[in-house]
Amino acid sequence: MKETKAGLDVLEKVEIYWERKRGILLLNMVLIILYFKFLFPVVKEIFPLYEIWIYVAILIPIILVTIYWIFNTNRLYFSNKKFTLGLIMRVDASSAEAHMKRIVHDCVKEIKNEFPDIKIILYPINYKKTEKDILRHIRLRLLPIDAFIVATVESGNIVVDGLNTNKIELSKFFFAGNFDVNENLNVFKSTISINNDLSLRLFYKNWSFIENNSFNDKKKIKHNLKDTLLHFSGIYLIYKQELEIALNILKALYKPELSKLKFENGKANLNREQIAALRLNHIILNLYYKTALDDYFTNKCSTKAYSLLLECNKTFPIHAELYDHLISLAYFAFQCGDVDNAILFTEQAQEIKGEQFEIILNFGFFALLKNDIDKLRHYYFRISQTKIPSDYVVTAIIDFFEEQRKDLPDRLVYIDFAQAILTKLYLEIEYGNNLINEFIQTNSNNEKLAPLITLCEDIRTNQILNIHPIQRPRKTNKNNRNNRKKLKRKRK
Repeated sequence: MKETKAGLDVLEKVEIYWERKRGILLLNMVLIILYFKFLFPVVKEIFPLYEIWIYVAILIPIILVTIYWIFNTNRLYFSNKKFTLGLIMRVDASSAEAHMKRIVHDCVKEIKNEFPDIKIILYPINYKKTEKDILRHIRLRLLPIDAFIVATVESGNIVVDGLNTNKIELSKFFFAGNFDVNENLNVFKSTISINNDLSLRLFYKNWSFIENNSFNDKKKIKHNLKDTLLHFSGIYLIYKQELEIALNILKALYKPELSKLKFENGKANLNREQIAALRLNHIILNLYYKTALDDYFTNKCSTKAYSLLLECNKTFPIHAELYDHLISLAYFAFQCGDVDNAILFTEQAQEIKGEQFEIILNFGFFALLKNDIDKLRHYYFRISQTKIPSDYVVTAIIDFFEEQRKDLPDRLVYIDFAQAILTKLYLEIEYGNNLINEFIQTNSNNEKLAPLITLCEDIRTNQILNIHPIQRPRKTNKNNRNNRKKLKRKRK
């Protein structure tokens, strides 16, 4: 009985210390004792000539169990995920360790099920004692790990309502990775910083766990930890240029109710959680836009970009970048064959900024599609009176019209008209005049096109130009020469 009880005590200690080195040492000791007490005499009697090999045979279970222990405690692992994050808990008491293990295991399991592109490696408690050890571990790249989060857990007794109870608190977080966490990254119109953005997100969280309130506090700690792990993963994936995965992770943290601002005396009254939420909204908003455009320019397909921007528009119907998003939505809607929504998005953009150059250009193109000569003439007259933005690439407009020649063979005359006007106004005056002359001569007997011919004549003779001074590029440059050659080839 005493031996049985002693054996059970040892096995219990193996379970308690399983993640530590003493756990595998205890288990191997148990295996050796059991082997030589029960199995060795029997095997020796059956195979008396192989006594040396019978002694060595104990190494087989020891090696197998040790290998299992190495992988089970995540001292060695494999990962083919886009992002692998190591999590280490530093705990000062065994009582706190038991609570934190349950919470962390549940949290990691949920993330695994919901986000298949990331892997959270839960290291043994108090693994890698110092920050230098962790940084060295990442730098050596011995294992497929991208980054680490180290959470320090403190515990002790406190008095609550006259009663002694145990308090556990996550008091400190340390973040480390293959990127400098203090480095600013210019991805959007503003910068992001792992350290600053994580600090802002941690700023409002309550990390206390009270034994007397264990049910509610357990849920709170689990929610906070999951939010922190996902937020860090999303921001880090932006640094890795895995924008689509970052977007899918971060938008799971979006809470629309925190975006509703309360005003007092004309000023927004924001709590800490709302400040962090608004910062996250800004990152998600820009991720939608950049992910959509990157996918379009990489894959030359508008469908996914259009879908992402539609989702963004539904998620954030009002925001500071709405005008640019609506202009992009109009373009992708047309490319996907959704002309009605392309017009709708352009009208919504017009309500924000009025009659901007790109608004007029869009309406002119819609008039072209609808075979509406009067409106086409009207909008190109307005173009001649409107100052083009200094960062606008007119050659991209010319390229766009060239692309439409294949899809709009019954609108070629209008495309010739548009390209002639735009070339004269914004690319090369002399060559633009040649294109205008060609358009007039080719269509002089077509009375239906008389309004367009009249506008061409006025623009050619500069009778209606410079009501609002237009900044033109220099007369010739490489892009202009390339476009001129392209237009000449099309007209042969």
